[in-house]
Amino acid sequence: QAEMDKNKDEWDKLRESLNEQMDVISTQKGECQTAFNEATGKKNTLTSESTTKTEESHELTMHYEKYMATCHARVEELLFTDVCAVRKVRNEVMKSSSTSPTEKITDCDVADWVAEACSVPCDDTCPHKVGGQVDPFSCGGMQTLRRAVLVNANEFGIACPALTRETRCGQYKCPVDCVMSEWS
Repeated sequence: QAEMDKNKDEWDKLRESLNEQMDVISTQKGECQTAFNEATGKKNTLTSESTTKTEESHELTMHYEKYMATCHARVEELLFTDVCAVRKVRNEVMKSSSTSPTEKITDCDVADWVAEACSVPCDDTCPHKVGGQVDPFSCGGMQTLRRAVLVNANEFGIACPALTRETRCGQYKCPVDCVMSEWS
């Protein structure tokens, strides 16, 4: 009987210890489940935001490409229609000139723009909004564009346009190095 009582006491202590461990494990499980639910919610939110940002990026790219196509078309029109038309009219008028006949006219010709380094590589304040609108002039740096004269104009030709100009640059956020933990 004494041995059975001893065994029963040991069993009761063991059962109590196991029940306490089960309570601790159950509490930890609940905490882990709560953390998992929070992480899943954050992941879902980030996935949704990423999808929205991707859609915005595609829409902005589409608008940019459409606008740039319009700009390129206008530049082509200016260069090959308007400027050529002015030169053609000038040449027709000057054909009968004894002072500057068309064969004596040499117009200035310049090379394409060449960009120098930007004053800042990137700017974490971009895009800067003023009154809810993006202000393209309040962030980033400046960059000088230069072009060389290929043919100088003579006294009868069209003078050279500006050979330098300033433009905005570096108007995007600086990259952030990703640091990952060890696998767990």
